[in-house]
Amino acid sequence: MGGGYRFTGDNIFASTPGGLMGLGIRLVPQARTYSLFSTFVQDEISLSDKLSLTAGSKFEHNAFTGFEYELSARLAWTLTDSSTLWTAASRAARQPSRMETALNLQYPATPIAPGFAIAEEELGSPHLQAETVLDYEAGYRRMISDRVSFDIATFYSLYDHLQSLGVTAPGLAATPTGIILNLPIVYQNGRQARDYGPKEL
Repeated sequence: MGGGYRFTGDNIFASTPGGLMGLGIRLVPQARTYSLFSTFVQDEISLSDKLSLTAGSKFEHNAFTGFEYELSARLAWTLTDSSTLWTAASRAARQPSRMETALNLQYPATPIAPGFAIAEEELGSPHLQAETVLDYEAGYRRMISDRVSFDIATFYSLYDHLQSLGVTAPGLAATPTGIILNLPIVYQNGRQARDYGPKEL
């Protein structure tokens, strides 16, 4: 078992509109301090002479999504002195970054017609959730000799709350050169994924 603490402070460079490749880049807020608390515990339990269980979890509290947990459990069955069958299940999480929650990126306006232009802005979201994966594995290992072993394994992973970009309500702004249609593109958790196949060993 163990634990940890991380403290981070930043003050991110900001570029005014048109300054950096025509872009305006800043974080809202520009400066921030935040903490990460973590702890973990793991144990290996002999269920019988041939069956063992390794289980544990990591627990975190971060400034962006709050409490997160990452569980794992692995069951190993020793068939013979030279062969083992095993299966495992685990959960992992990736918290959003400072950039993904606070970005304000202004693209240059693109003229569409005389007196009318479209301007996109890419915005981070303070409401992002952590991306998560549930992973299931199984495999077989056989020691052919003292120096040679054979392994085969497979996995099935389910990803949730994957990050995506979505357009929110557009707005119109009047400028000395005409009308600009603003299109806010916001970070969201709108994707899911599945992944499966043989596992590289």
